[in-house]
Amino acid sequence: MLSKKIPDIDLIEQLERLSLVEFNNEQGYISLQKSVQSADLLQALDTTNVEPLASVFEDRALWLREDKVTEGNQLKEILSNATKVEENYFVAPPGNIPMKKREKDFLKSVLENKYSK
Repeated sequence: MLSKKIPDIDLIEQLERLSLVEFNNEQGYISLQKSVQSADLLQALDTTNVEPLASVFEDRALWLREDKVTEGNQLKEILSNATKVEENYFVAPPGNIPMKKREKDFLKSVLENKYSK
């Protein structure tokens, strides 16, 4: 059974922009609902007195080395790996590219049917 919690259109649009997945069809909507259901299961877990892990390898010792500079003065060599550099910094590509605004007919009909009952 899918979760009864249905995000509103604005939240769904924000999730689409962040994930670059369109939810305005049956398959996308079912995927969204299953994700919400999984999150609901995680929210229901009681984590009281559960220590956070520093690593997923809780049964193994992790060997850390001392953080020492072993090679220096290589700014030019390092920045030569960048596609674009500005003021001696890597220029990262923009984050998620906004999706085109589309009518949310499928989502609107689903939300109206769920809440009108």
